[in-house]
Amino acid sequence: MSRLQGSTVKLGLMPPLSGVVEIYGSEIATAGKIACAEVNAAGGVLGRELELVIEDDGSLPESAARAAERLVETHQCVALIGNLLSNARITVAYRIAEPRRIPYLNFSFYEGSISSRYFFHFAALPNQQIDRMIPYMRERFGQRAFFAGNDYEWPRGSIDAAKLALWRAGGVVVGEEYRPIGVSEQDVEALLGELEDARADFFVPYFAGTDQVRLLTRFTEKGLGDHMAVVMGHYDEVMASHLSPEVRRGFFSSNTYFMSVDTEQNRSYLRQLARQPGITGIWPDGNGLMSNFGEGAYVCVKAFAAAANAASSVDPEPLVDALRTVEVDAPQGHVRMDPVTQHASVNTYLTQCESDGSFSVIKRFGCIPPRIPPRYRHLQGSFAPNVEERVRLQSRIMEQMSEAVLLVRIDDGTILYGNPAFERMYRCSLEEMHGVHVSSLYGKDRVAAIAFADELCDTLRRKGGWRGEFESVRCDGETFWCSASADAFTHPRFGEVWLGVHEDASERRRAELAAQQSEQEIRVYAKLQEVLVQEVNHRVRNNLAAILSLIGAQRIQLIKEARDPLELLEELEHRIRGVAATHDVLMENRWRAPAIDELAKRVVEAASLAGQNRGVRVQVEVEQNDARVAAHLAHHLAMVLAELTTNALKHGLEADGTLKVRVSFERTAEHMVLHFRDGGRGFSEPVLAGIRASSRLGIGLIEGLTRHSLLGKLELHNDAGALTTLRLPLSVLEAEAHAAAAAV
Repeated sequence: MSRLQGSTVKLGLMPPLSGVVEIYGSEIATAGKIACAEVNAAGGVLGRELELVIEDDGSLPESAARAAERLVETHQCVALIGNLLSNARITVAYRIAEPRRIPYLNFSFYEGSISSRYFFHFAALPNQQIDRMIPYMRERFGQRAFFAGNDYEWPRGSIDAAKLALWRAGGVVVGEEYRPIGVSEQDVEALLGELEDARADFFVPYFAGTDQVRLLTRFTEKGLGDHMAVVMGHYDEVMASHLSPEVRRGFFSSNTYFMSVDTEQNRSYLRQLARQPGITGIWPDGNGLMSNFGEGAYVCVKAFAAAANAASSVDPEPLVDALRTVEVDAPQGHVRMDPVTQHASVNTYLTQCESDGSFSVIKRFGCIPPRIPPRYRHLQGSFAPNVEERVRLQSRIMEQMSEAVLLVRIDDGTILYGNPAFERMYRCSLEEMHGVHVSSLYGKDRVAAIAFADELCDTLRRKGGWRGEFESVRCDGETFWCSASADAFTHPRFGEVWLGVHEDASERRRAELAAQQSEQEIRVYAKLQEVLVQEVNHRVRNNLAAILSLIGAQRIQLIKEARDPLELLEELEHRIRGVAATHDVLMENRWRAPAIDELAKRVVEAASLAGQNRGVRVQVEVEQNDARVAAHLAHHLAMVLAELTTNALKHGLEADGTLKVRVSFERTAEHMVLHFRDGGRGFSEPVLAGIRASSRLGIGLIEGLTRHSLLGKLELHNDAGALTTLRLPLSVLEAEAHAAAAAV
């Protein structure tokens, strides 16, 4: 049955006329009205006048849902255009548009989390915006980036994509924080304090509307802009108009549209904008403004009209089919819908803001096809008929997983869902656990369990994700060690939730405990050897081979090569001290997966103590890299670093007796490459061949550690500075191992 009723075709628009992003409401509404007037001047829709019905979405999910219901039920709109904020968009897509089969057109850039036959996206995805601006900032300002935003799906998904783009560009994340919408002054001050302490090269804030205005103002007032750049994907003329000239000047932004874009369509639009009631002139010479949101709304109105006329119908199914291939000319340039993803190819620009609030275009990236981020690709492939069927499909996938999966509300910590593996792991049914507080899984001590659950939920609100291990308890009272991850996201039905993936780590923990016990025995033995070394005299020389045989066959070979046994004994003392100091570091980190840069710095410093005790000046420089080493392999890597440091103390001193060690990192598709460089002369090829053949300099020990612990491949190079390279498979990094498991 046709939905055409009355003398007009009604199209619903939901701008945020109130709430945290209300600064954009009026310009979105104005852009929609201008587009509607253009459509009617060209003949309307199916020979009828297009009527744009506007309802305030209130900047919140519930108010947006009510606005969408009024547009559909009361005003009988045949399609919807909205919404600026992602959590409101998700709610409207899955609670209103899809169940009622209402085509829903989106004007706002977003993270890529919606997949529905009735949803069409006409703004930027991360690959059309973030993937371009992050490498530019990395190349121009440095590798250290700090990310922050409100705690809902758009900042979480966008920052996830930005971190991936940063990694590909060779940068590092030095901070990541999320705060509730409506940030307080205390939250802003605390965040900026963390930002300052992190010594970031550039800052990427993802706060909405007035939250962003407040943050940028205090950022400038504190003088942080003097030594740190700022780039955003949602900074525009409208936001700049709410900032003073000294605040807005210099900020970078990347998006589909700026008023300075030089196209005939844009010039035509701005001329029409200048004629609107109440407009005194075009920004920055007047109050006439349009952001990428308004331009996106303009595109949506024009796309709806073009699709309806092409389909000769406004009934949902033919209209949807026509929208999948629609193309329009817009102020940004040509916009073309991709029929596979139902997300458009759009134009992207990188700009910098001037003190008058205008934007200078730095780079034009052209029209970029859409690509769904990895975080949301599981939603793509085929469109389920409705949200209930999609939930059932995803449930069937989780039912096949060997890991325990649970879904938990962030606001009250109650369990919503558990897959069959969860029921097996905890030896109870989902019916028994549904609605139970998640702290019931965190041990028998209720006070400690509740405190841990509260801390976990707080971390998820601030960081968006968590990885770690804890002692868990089954429903029958048995305790066990659990390795787990949790990630926050916006669920179409339950709102803000986190998804937990649990694995029973009891066997591995027992093996690690046995290994640690063995290491403790070695440590005690090493201390005894240290006493022997300190009491060396002429009688010990005669028994040197016997002492060294306790260390291993490789040391016996060293005796045969040494000119002076006392020199060799001195080397043994240094190695023993280095191992003991390194083990202290390992024991402090035994319950966690340390960051690779933190582990390297502490181990090298500890292992170099023997040299400092005899007057060697030691300088250690470790490049920042927050990738975490899997806990069960950290001690192997530490022993390798300790052995390399001991080698450097003997063979890598500079002319003035100083030891300079630099550890740096390089990431490839399959490896994390660790470079260890000291200030020595390096080795000739014949000497290198001798080292490998005779196991001198502890290389035999290191190669044994790498071979038996799956750490990777050791490489020696003969360039100056005795560069040693260790190629670590990404599987040894805890975050990568988790990501691989989650992808499966």
